[in-house]
Amino acid sequence: MSSDIERIIWNTRERIASNDFNDATDLQNRATIEALASTLDRKSGVVYGLQVTTTGIGLNATVSPGLALYDTSTPTPNDSAFQWIELMGTEDVVLPPADAVNPRWDVIEIQANDVVEVSSLRDVFNPALGTFTPQTLVKRRGSEPILSVRSGIASATPQYPAGVDGVIPLAYVYVPAGVAVVPTGSEVLCRPILRTNPDLLLPSEVKVTGGGITAAAVPAVGGVITIGATKGQFDDGTPFEIAAETSFVPNDAGSTTPYPNVVNDQLYHVYATKVRYPALYSPTLAPREFVPGVEALAGIGGGVAAGVQGCLITVQESNINTVPNPNTAQGEPAAAFNIPSSQAGIPTTFIPATDAVYLGSFLTDFDGATSDLQLQATRGAEVTGNFIAAIQLDQPSPQSIWTTAFGTGLVVPPTALVVNMVLSIAVANVGDFVGQSFAEDPSFGSDRNFLRFQLEGSPAGLVEVLLPTGPLRPEPGTGNFVFGLTGGSTPAPAPAPRVTLVSYQDSCLALR
Repeated sequence: MSSDIERIIWNTRERIASNDFNDATDLQNRATIEALASTLDRKSGVVYGLQVTTTGIGLNATVSPGLALYDTSTPTPNDSAFQWIELMGTEDVVLPPADAVNPRWDVIEIQANDVVEVSSLRDVFNPALGTFTPQTLVKRRGSEPILSVRSGIASATPQYPAGVDGVIPLAYVYVPAGVAVVPTGSEVLCRPILRTNPDLLLPSEVKVTGGGITAAAVPAVGGVITIGATKGQFDDGTPFEIAAETSFVPNDAGSTTPYPNVVNDQLYHVYATKVRYPALYSPTLAPREFVPGVEALAGIGGGVAAGVQGCLITVQESNINTVPNPNTAQGEPAAAFNIPSSQAGIPTTFIPATDAVYLGSFLTDFDGATSDLQLQATRGAEVTGNFIAAIQLDQPSPQSIWTTAFGTGLVVPPTALVVNMVLSIAVANVGDFVGQSFAEDPSFGSDRNFLRFQLEGSPAGLVEVLLPTGPLRPEPGTGNFVFGLTGGSTPAPAPAPRVTLVSYQDSCLALR
């Protein structure tokens, strides 16, 4: 037997019925759909096209021609589990009138629909009479998808409408209060994009490139940070991209407490986070794209900026114990995020290295009267900057570098792998020497020295020493280093010895 595929058996001596021909067509169509679905990832989603564009004319949007598949999970001998959804030409969609008081989100969706395309008057044989009788017969059926609009609840902080089963969402459209015209760029493309079946590809490691946070020392509550060019994909294959030098205001994004924290100095981790569908859509939907138009950015309520596609930028306020995993290129959040209200249905707790990709960290400095971001710049994995005040060795300052609740040691970011610091110490007399050790905090179960050095035959005056660079990793989960004087002559009484952080290498970024 040449093939085991389901097929029609013909016999040249039998009287062929019309159902035989219809069955043959059905089986051919089933094979075509199954072949296409099997080359993709066998989910519901868009094969190509079906892109929504707001036109800037009235409350209109257009949907481009395209093809989608929808998994009904109910195959039959003649029909695939997948419905064929093909839009042959561009179609217009009219949104409902805007609310007079509040903005809202509308969602444009598509669903399968089968219609009669051609009917024809034909002579049909009547075996009882032995004659032909004219009848109008359906000669061709085809896909004519239904495009629909569902409106969310108008609100000062509107959310996307909840999902429904049986449809494929194509785009959200932001409808400002009282408008008669929806501006061009008010859409957020959210199509589930079908991609090549991963089982057909050679195994490959998920790659993330780029990242890094550059923060200007701006005396403002909402200081701007800049994100380096970043590309990658989440574990389900969803790609994301952040354009080079993308500016972002952190207090526009959700965080576990409002940014900035006005009580004390605060460390913030920044992540690219996966965007999911609201609840009640079919679980068979493929991972969605997330491409906001310029006019839609304001309505999302945080987590986005021009140049960001496929993800939200989420800021997590952190004490020193919430550590991105230094052993993964992605990094992982250690606590829940507060997601912008428009992203209804997105989980607030993230799966490590699955729903979030680490981009970098920055610090706010609150000295009791003013607030600013600490000046820092990231290039590759190296972070340099002006990291608050140095710490005195004889009596640690209450304000430390990248502060923690411990408040008595020099604290570096918990992602720091290689730390560069400068020791400033005054030598009282010519020929004096000072022994100095650099040790872990004994409260974490270790008192071993990381490095030891001494100054001999030094002239009187202030001496600055660049501490040797190396893989000086702070205690995991703390970022804490403690310095102490260990032997040698006593240094001059003033100025007090101190250590200043100059730069560090971010362990997550170094793996990319």
